[in-house]
Amino acid sequence: MSTAPEPIPLPVTAVTCLEDRAHVERTTVLDLVAGVQRLRLGPVSALAVDRTLHAELTAEQPATVLDVRIVRTWTPRGPQPADDDSALRRRVR
Repeated sequence: MSTAPEPIPLPVTAVTCLEDRAHVERTTVLDLVAGVQRLRLGPVSALAVDRTLHAELTAEQPATVLDVRIVRTWTPRGPQPADDDSALRRRVR
């Protein structure tokens, strides 16, 4: 089973704003080879939840989506100031 090493970008194609949440649709086109594929798609909001996640596949040949889930990872920042740090944060470090 192959795994994409870097997340595949998912551009936002539609947004529906509701009272307490938003429904965000993202679409991408992929060329896949035969066999089981594991894809990393993102980035998505940390507020995304599994119960609202939906994946749909349209293809000329018969294919099936077996599983869709959100897996969260956290990469801690290094000790050096980042490019987007404020002046005050750079001064503290």
